[in-house]
Amino acid sequence: MSDKILLAINYQSKVYSFTFHKTNTLYEVKQFLNEKFQIPIEKQEFNEIKIKDDKLPLSTYNLGDFALLNLYKKETTKTPLHSSDSVYARELQERLWKEMSQNDQDEKNTDELITFSDSDLEETLQLSSLLEISPPPCLSKEETLKQFEGKFGTIHPQFSALSLDEFIEETKSSDKLKLIYLYSFSGGEIPDEFCQEGLCDAKVTVLINEHYEIWAGNLDEFEDEDDEDDLEDLLQIKDYPYLGIFSNTPNSRLVSVINKKWHNAENLFLILLDQHLKNHPMNHKNKGLLKKTSSVIIREQQDKDYEESMRRDQERERLYNLAKEYVQDNLLKKQQSIEKEKKMKEEIKKKFQNEPQTKDTIQFLFLNLNGEKVRRKFLPSETFETLFLFIEYLNEEEKVDFKLVCNYPLKEYQRNDQETNQKTLKELKLGQTMFLVRKND
Repeated sequence: MSDKILLAINYQSKVYSFTFHKTNTLYEVKQFLNEKFQIPIEKQEFNEIKIKDDKLPLSTYNLGDFALLNLYKKETTKTPLHSSDSVYARELQERLWKEMSQNDQDEKNTDELITFSDSDLEETLQLSSLLEISPPPCLSKEETLKQFEGKFGTIHPQFSALSLDEFIEETKSSDKLKLIYLYSFSGGEIPDEFCQEGLCDAKVTVLINEHYEIWAGNLDEFEDEDDEDDLEDLLQIKDYPYLGIFSNTPNSRLVSVINKKWHNAENLFLILLDQHLKNHPMNHKNKGLLKKTSSVIIREQQDKDYEESMRRDQERERLYNLAKEYVQDNLLKKQQSIEKEKKMKEEIKKKFQNEPQTKDTIQFLFLNLNGEKVRRKFLPSETFETLFLFIEYLNEEEKVDFKLVCNYPLKEYQRNDQETNQKTLKELKLGQTMFLVRKND
């Protein structure tokens, strides 16, 4: 038995479905309907509920897990549903019952999802409000992204390389939804499980890359604790990792928050797909020029629901196929990268197996990372990059980011200094020199 109840509210010949906890009182339901339909609480009445005390929990009224309620204003005439409405009500009940049963099953693996209605949006956060605080560094910083891919692989959403304020400005004109992903390693909340089984899933990745703009940051790197507290308040952060979904409107308001840890990529995929479809609805022609009977309205609603369902299924299937292609392409690139690296290692090994034997060689002494002293001769025509390749050859079992330091005259040489590394040893006027191999900080 579920602790929730699905209420289908028939109001003015249109059916709306809402989920409540059975511990909610009827009065709380009326408060919600007052905000939704602007009907004063004292004027709301249901044919199906005869008990006068509306301060009792919904479980008191024996409504089960699903109920279809007809909502009236007290001053209006209570007209029963048409026969066609009753048929639709039964069909609706069967369909929603199946959906609710499935949702109950999914709830075991689904974490907290907070969504906002249109009326709520007036009170929710605007993305531009984040410009008022200093943001954390973004995940796409080269060294951070390298660590991320080293742990979770290269299948992941295309995180924005912009700073948060640049991201907000840049995406104002985009018709895509915006995602803000924040994580923290403090307090033991490590987002590994979410990344492995959610964010880095192929179908989730393809969906985000196609329909969303995403920015990610680590809150542990905040320099100012006050800014971190302000950000948590603004974004309604209750737990980490955090995913906030912002609308594709000019003001870009917060429309959904997913808190806690996700263990099911399918759930995350469906949440993101639903939000995308809600923000890009199908265009239905306005047929309201003539007065419609309730049966016509219900048939049109059925047709619309069917079209939306078909659209959802087609979009899901398309994204699944794209995800398969994405994985295959990623595996191919990875295999090509492995083969390229293997070939390069073989060439380097062959190159450094024997020293040059000509008289015009230059001998260098290297103090390696493990403390070992290594002497090696090089040709003056070889580039300085050859020295870096030689050190990589010596340390092939351990990939490290290193620099070469010359004591006299004191100078550091970096691997990414292309201008220096492409010059020959002769052009750099290097004689017999000792280099210290040091790890970069």
